[in-house]
Amino acid sequence: MEAKNKIIDFRRTLLVWHGKCARRFPWRNTKDPFHLLLAEIMLQQTDSQKVWHVYEKFIDKFPNIESLAVASLGDLRNLLKSLGLFYRAKRLRDIALTIVEKHRGILPQSTAELRRLPGVGNYVAAATVCFAFGRRALLVDVNFARVYSRFFGIHLRQTRPHRDRGLLNFASSVLPAKKAVNFNYAVLDFASTICTKRNPKCRCCPLKSNCSNAEPARNGILLGVDLFAGAGGLSLGAISAGVHMAYAIEADYKAAVTYEYNNSKTAVAKQQLSPGNVRSVCKTLGISPKSIDVVVAGPPCQGFSIANLRTRNDSNPNNHAWKTVISFVRYVQPKGVVIENVGGIATYRNGKTIKLICKEFNKLGYYSKTYHLDAIDFGVPQHRRRVFIMASRINSLEGSISTRNAKPISVRQALQDLPLLSNGNVIEHLPYRLNGAVLSKYQSSMRKNKRYFVGNCKTTHNTDLIIRRFETVPQGGNWQDIPEELFQTYTRPENCHRWLYRRLDEHQPSVTINNFRKNMLIHPWQNRTLTVREAARLQGIHDGFVFLGNLHSQQQQVANAVPPQMAQAVTKTLLDNLKGEIYA
Repeated sequence: MEAKNKIIDFRRTLLVWHGKCARRFPWRNTKDPFHLLLAEIMLQQTDSQKVWHVYEKFIDKFPNIESLAVASLGDLRNLLKSLGLFYRAKRLRDIALTIVEKHRGILPQSTAELRRLPGVGNYVAAATVCFAFGRRALLVDVNFARVYSRFFGIHLRQTRPHRDRGLLNFASSVLPAKKAVNFNYAVLDFASTICTKRNPKCRCCPLKSNCSNAEPARNGILLGVDLFAGAGGLSLGAISAGVHMAYAIEADYKAAVTYEYNNSKTAVAKQQLSPGNVRSVCKTLGISPKSIDVVVAGPPCQGFSIANLRTRNDSNPNNHAWKTVISFVRYVQPKGVVIENVGGIATYRNGKTIKLICKEFNKLGYYSKTYHLDAIDFGVPQHRRRVFIMASRINSLEGSISTRNAKPISVRQALQDLPLLSNGNVIEHLPYRLNGAVLSKYQSSMRKNKRYFVGNCKTTHNTDLIIRRFETVPQGGNWQDIPEELFQTYTRPENCHRWLYRRLDEHQPSVTINNFRKNMLIHPWQNRTLTVREAARLQGIHDGFVFLGNLHSQQQQVANAVPPQMAQAVTKTLLDNLKGEIYA
């Protein structure tokens, strides 16, 4: 009974609205069936305003079927060229010839006979029967499908609406027995002016009070999902920007445990997400379509990095993980999306991957924009160049991302208050080294409410040979500063990259924090590798954030993290573009 009442309300409201807001076109003022058929063919994949001017000129020159049947293709093409679809001229003449030869110049009045005309499909036939002869005929195209799916919450099973049997059956139940002409025109006008593909005018929609697409009141809370969440760097930034991260999905169990520990209000799915299981994972978490405002995602990036040339190709499955994000967005239909990846994705396949991602967003009705950013510009003491792809299905994306206009933060300003340690330290929690007024502004911000002890202080135990190598590398130096006699275990040192055995320069921001255990990233003052806490500081992750798992896992978690300050600035820009429309 409730569904029936919703259908009745839909019909009544739409017809009342259309009585006041109907669009006016010359083909709606004629009773000539032939003219209406012409208009429907011209309107295929073409803007109605363009058709208006061509239609009037066309009718003046070819007022009836007989005149069109003997027209030259050259004249027809000249008249119709502004509408595109070059084959339309021949199709119209073929239709006219068929009507003259087989129907004595009289337009057939049934959909079955109309469909036998050259190039006339289901929609044009039904529209002609409805608008020319005033009969109840079912019209279902992308416009009708969009309105029905949004208002009634219907999930479309086919990309082509006329092939979706479930949609056709439902649309037939909605179409009124009387006033079918007015109703079909009403849906068309409503889809073109209010319930548009992009920027739907939900605030002034006459159906918004009962629409399934309308968001329930959440007292201003914006719900988010983090895909490929890792330990949660993207989430930290999105939360700071004003998003409640309700769900997270991460396949690495140890990283997911870290995320869950630090985000007690987030439901975490510890499983692999793929295009094939998006719906089942969403059902497990309780995520329904259109229930989410923002999706953030950091799909695996190692395959795009220029530091991994052996796996930088399409055979690396990680290089296709973005397709999972697109599948998730297609199902959930959030208001906005943020995707983060390494700067190398911009040059991978000459930038074709980024273009393909933006193209897929466009197909789903989203505006998209790409940003090339460096963490150092957001108050993070590290050069970390990343690409962010932002998408919005409400508004076009305008404005730039706000950066921090200040002198870059150095390694010393980030790490000076942390404990001095020995090689292979196994004590997890140790006291801070400095307190009070001597703290830098950045150190104070990283401590938050912690005053005495800091965690994640364990270090990797390196061999005596490696320590001897550390001793020879000055600040800012790398493996090239190590004497040859200490580097003989490397068979091809010329293949070593510049990050290997890099000692941080205390007066400069850090180099990119990646796998710092494997790369032997050296502490600026001590002959050892970094602790997880020191690496987290350089990533902009506060001291209250706890990394769990074994030391190797913790090191990888922090290396994979997105600096929260970057994520916050990007997410805030997205929310600013969504503006008040987010609850329209």
